[in-house]
Amino acid sequence: MVLLFLNIVFSTLGTLFSCIICLFFNTTACAFVLMIQALKVPGEAIQTGLQAGKDVVKTCVEYVLDLLLQVLSTAASSFFDLLKTSLVEGSSTMISAMGEVIEKLRNSSLELSKELLQVFDGLQQMISKIVEDLLKNYMDAVKYVIQNA
Repeated sequence: MVLLFLNIVFSTLGTLFSCIICLFFNTTACAFVLMIQALKVPGEAIQTGLQAGKDVVKTCVEYVLDLLLQVLSTAASSFFDLLKTSLVEGSSTMISAMGEVIEKLRNSSLELSKELLQVFDGLQQMISKIVEDLLKNYMDAVKYVIQNA
């Protein structure tokens, strides 16, 4: 009878400790998952912020390029309007002088346009390098967190 009673007590204690251990590990696992989920939200916010920053930079560059194109177009249009009126009113010497000026202006504007293209290429490379390095550093940080979490 005593053996049966001890067997029941040990079985009950074993089951009780098993339940407590199971509860402890399940609670710990849930807490760990919640902590990882809590860390995931700032990462998504950073990604959204980077996307918004990229959109802002892209919009600004497009706006500046459009503005520059409009200024150049207006300047060229004004120049050709002025050229037209001076050609109509001018004499043959003035026409030949304007021809020389136009040729020099065209040569210098071609050089200027080539230099502007190089400047914009450099600007584009700089911006893409910054964004690329930023994303690389972000991905390295995320990998580090994933590996050490």
